[in-house]
Amino acid sequence: MKLILPILTALLLAHVLYADEPRVRLGDTLETVIELLGEPKGRVAAGDREYLTYHRGTVEVAGGTVVAVKLISKADADRAKKVREEAWEYRRLAKEEAAARKHIESIHIVEEALEDPDLLLMTPREQVVFWESLRDSYPNAVLPPAYDDALAAVEEEQAYIRSEAAKIAVDKATRRRLSAR
Repeated sequence: MKLILPILTALLLAHVLYADEPRVRLGDTLETVIELLGEPKGRVAAGDREYLTYHRGTVEVAGGTVVAVKLISKADADRAKKVREEAWEYRRLAKEEAAARKHIESIHIVEEALEDPDLLLMTPREQVVFWESLRDSYPNAVLPPAYDDALAAVEEEQAYIRSEAAKIAVDKATRRRLSAR
């Protein structure tokens, strides 16, 4: 007798909470399901059965009538949606925070590198490699003017080498022509 009152209270509460919610019942037609729940977001046919997927669960139809209903309440679906949205927001904020931390770390590394006397002893080519490897590890790092200076020095060196190679090529061609006479 003591169990009857809590059970009746639970049933009454469930009825009150979900009374205005559309109910799909075993034996309902496919048309009734669509009328109550709207068009499903997914449909899969397998033989004489069709599975309708909604954000609240699935409804299985065979021969045009409902044979299985696996739906959660609208309130539960709304709570689950809210939890998913909060989880996505948490992940988005965590990614932003990680990116900000990595950016701050890159600033500290650049500052330390600029104070390192060994960096000044490196050739311009070695400095370019150093700064570019830093940028590979920290894509949002702001490289200092020292990188631009080293890069300009390397480009200048390469231009000089190309110029000298062209002179050597001209000298060889001239010698060949002269020796052919």
